[in-house]
Amino acid sequence: MRLIIFGNHSELYHDFKSRNPDNEYIEYNERIENLHEFSFNSTPWNSIDGVLYFIGLRPDEEFGAFDYIKDYMAKAFSTNSTGLLLAYQATKNLLKSNKPFIYMSSVAAIRPMSRNVSYCASKAASEMIIKTLARVEAVNTEKPISIFSLRLGPISDTKMCEGVNWSHNPFYGKQLTKSDVSSAIEYYLGDIAGVSSGSIIPIGEFKEK
Repeated sequence: MRLIIFGNHSELYHDFKSRNPDNEYIEYNERIENLHEFSFNSTPWNSIDGVLYFIGLRPDEEFGAFDYIKDYMAKAFSTNSTGLLLAYQATKNLLKSNKPFIYMSSVAAIRPMSRNVSYCASKAASEMIIKTLARVEAVNTEKPISIFSLRLGPISDTKMCEGVNWSHNPFYGKQLTKSDVSSAIEYYLGDIAGVSSGSIIPIGEFKEK
């Protein structure tokens, strides 16, 4: 399987790759502002079996000085939302028919995390981008493309979740592991027959207090 990866720094990606060493990968880092410099037309492949977008900005305690709030909001949307749209535009012509572009979203898109306005808002925006792109691509009958999101809950064994004070955030229940996420990715890369493009698929069950 030939995959293009956005977010080669991600712990989730490294876990997935270690479990799937026979796949072939082209990796791109988190510098979305330089995406135009990465020429997918010059890749050794004429077509690919999937795209995985792991890039995500870590939740942060964002309330403070005005300039910090402004800069963090801009960075959150650039990383979590604009980057998603640019990555899709750059790779969609390489995707084989009915092969997936999968975005790693977060339960923060629908569950507010105190003191993390920018992170939650950018994740919600990203899910709407997924739904809108699916609507745009629905008229593409020659080469249908499936774009959808895996909405992840808190993942206990990642550095991203180490710094989050969960006592201040309305989640409870079983936390995911990196292995849980890898298993979900493997499943949806292998079988998307029952997945509607534009779907937001929850991974893990989490409820509000």
